[in-house]
Amino acid sequence: MSGGEELYAAEALLRYSTPEGDAIPPYELIPILEDSGLIVPVGKWIIRNALDMCMRCRKKYPDFRVSINLSYIQLLKSPLFEEIMDALAQSSLPPSCLIVELTESGHLENSPVVQNVWNKLRNIDVNIAIDDFGTGYSNLQNIGSLRPNIVKIDRSFTSKALQNEYEFELLIHIIRMVHSIGLCLVVEGIETQDELTKVTSLKPDYIQGYFYSMPCPKDEFLKKFGLSVA
Repeated sequence: MSGGEELYAAEALLRYSTPEGDAIPPYELIPILEDSGLIVPVGKWIIRNALDMCMRCRKKYPDFRVSINLSYIQLLKSPLFEEIMDALAQSSLPPSCLIVELTESGHLENSPVVQNVWNKLRNIDVNIAIDDFGTGYSNLQNIGSLRPNIVKIDRSFTSKALQNEYEFELLIHIIRMVHSIGLCLVVEGIETQDELTKVTSLKPDYIQGYFYSMPCPKDEFLKKFGLSVA
């Protein structure tokens, strides 16, 4: 959500259940896909489906954007830029409607392959986001090397900031710093009205969390925000 309480974007999440109905958590599923190489075709499928969802949401919310998480395997072993370009062309959506997030940036900031893909995406106005800022993976060095235009504060950091005066003061200064260099900031992990009120007072650009919606199937999401599922 934007600071004005308008639906701005949604994050596409991959969920999988076995034929018996047992859900495989992402922290188990993603490594399996990466080790097997299946993350490449699955990642391509996610991009196309996410953009299809974005196209449907834009019928009611013209500025709606969709965010996808990228695996380092996709960056290193697939023609990612070409796949994104093809998916954008098929959907007839502008590149600016897509946000790509990278969590494992701590491993990749010096990779010429990553820098090349990042530069190409940035040059066509795809939004680049550093995810999980405030954790061990994402730090100030990554902002300098990967040059994102969006920084997402990790929900674990948000949770600490809402319970600890020192951490809250630190969050205030992080928001100011991010804004001072011309970047957008997203605060993740907001679950209650009290948390929303407190974080809104800091004037982040966007707010994300279970307060607005738990992870849900696409049809449920469409209904929740008054969109047609047909």
